Amino acid sequence: MAIQTRPEHFGPYDLLRDLPSSPIGERFLACHRATGGQHTLYRLPVCRDAHERRRLIDAVERVGSLDHPHLTSVEAFSFDVEGHPWLATRFHGHHGGLLTLGELLDSRGGRLSPDEVGRVLDHLLTALAQAHCKDVRQGPIRPNDVLVDRHGSLAIELLGLRSILEQHDPGEAADDVASCLALAQQTLTGRMRDDGVLSASVLGAPALGQFLTGGLDPALGFTSADEAIAALRRALDGAVEPQPRVKSVLRRLRPRAWQRGQA
Repeated sequence: MAIQTRPEHFGPYDLLRDLPSSPIGERFLACHRATGGQHTLYRLPVCRDAHERRRLIDAVERVGSLDHPHLTSVEAFSFDVEGHPWLATRFHGHHGGLLTLGELLDSRGGRLSPDEVGRVLDHLLTALAQAHCKDVRQGPIRPNDVLVDRHGSLAIELLGLRSILEQHDPGEAADDVASCLALAQQTLTGRMRDDGVLSASVLGAPALGQFLTGGLDPALGFTSADEAIAALRRALDGAVEPQPRVKSVLRRLRPRAWQRGQA
C-alpha cells in the first residue's frame, strides 16, 4: 500500500500539521492564505468509480447546505490531481489540536456536571433542529462524533455525511433526538443507557433526570428537536415538565436507529 504524504498546500490553504484521522478520512490543520483563519481539512479516499464520485458530490452538497455554530459546516470542497476528495471546515479545536467529547469524558472520569450536560443538550439539539429543517439526519450520535473547542462549545462533526456515504439508514428525526438524549445520559451518569443506569436524581439533577427519562422512554419521547429544546429549557428553568405524548403503537414497537447503533 502506498504511503500517503501530507502536501504543503491545497488550494488557498497552507497545511500546518497532521491531526488524528476521522472515520471518513485523514485530517489536517490548515491556515487560509488570504484570511489567516484556521481550518480543518479532510482528505478522503479516492472514489472507485463515477457513481461513487457522484454520490460523494451529492452528499457534500446536502451537508454543505448546513450552517450552524454547533456544526462543522463544509466551507470548501474539491478534488486533487490524484482524485482524492478534500473538504474544508472551520477549525473547531484548540492549541493542542482537536478534542472530542469522548476524550473529554475520559479525562473527566467519564462524567460531566449537570450544568455541563445541559449545555451539551442545548448545543446538540439546536444543531439537530437546523439539520432537520434541511432534511439531513445523523443517525446514532457517539461521543467521538462531537468536537469541543477551547471555549467549551460543541459541534457535531460533518453531521450526516458518514451515513450518506455509507448508505446507512439514519432513521427519523425523532431517532436523532433520542440518540442525543442517550448521549447526554451517558455524560451525566457515566454509563451507557441500560436497565441498571444510575438515577440522575442521585447526582443532584432531578429535573434533568426527569427530562431524560421521559424522552428516552420507549413508549414516549420527543417527535422533533424543537419539541425537545422547549422541554429542556422548561426543565432547566425549574418548571415541572409533563411527560412527552405517547407515540403510535407502530412507533413504540420499531427499534430506534440509536438503539441499533449501540448493539
